[in-house]
Amino acid sequence: MYKRSLSIKERLLGPSHRDTASCVSNLGLLYLHKKDYDKAESFYKRALNIRQATLGPSHPLVAAEMSHLAELYRIEKKYDKAEPLLEKAMSLYEKKLGINNLDAAMCMLNLGCLYRDEGKLKKAEPLFRRTLGVRERLLGPTHPETLTALKDYSGLLRKLGREKEAKDLDAKFKALKEQSEKEAKTGKQNLKLKTRAVERNLD
Repeated sequence: MYKRSLSIKERLLGPSHRDTASCVSNLGLLYLHKKDYDKAESFYKRALNIRQATLGPSHPLVAAEMSHLAELYRIEKKYDKAEPLLEKAMSLYEKKLGINNLDAAMCMLNLGCLYRDEGKLKKAEPLFRRTLGVRERLLGPTHPETLTALKDYSGLLRKLGREKEAKDLDAKFKALKEQSEKEAKTGKQNLKLKTRAVERNLD
């Protein structure tokens, strides 16, 4: 599907059009999931080049493509390639969007994960903490992405030997997870009631 879409956009818009870059980036993600890392890298690099050429070097979408490519390198354990890309992407997000932004928070988390994988736990800690704070503010405490950030932060604190703080976060995670599941169940029940009401009105 992505290949067909890319072929159509290349034919209609040209291979270097900014809208073509989205399809190119999606193909990179597709090959990343297939673990075909060479093809993923090729598409991610192409998407990055298109973004830089059409939007300039400081656009948030350029930062997004840098983050995608860096995450690929992190998965491949090519940390020397991933780190400068993620640090540059984070800098662009902070300048253009500020840190109170979900895209910036995702990049921040990726950089934190990179530092963690490299064993730079003290550098990773504030990034995990800030990511959690952004998601709590923008998504709410029971959102799945917030819960994931909470669990990740707990795990990092445990690696740092901060066991008491990690246990406190584990307890908070459990309580919020239960609350989230209740909210989801209530939402489904309310949806069923609304559906039945509509069906009665149609009869």
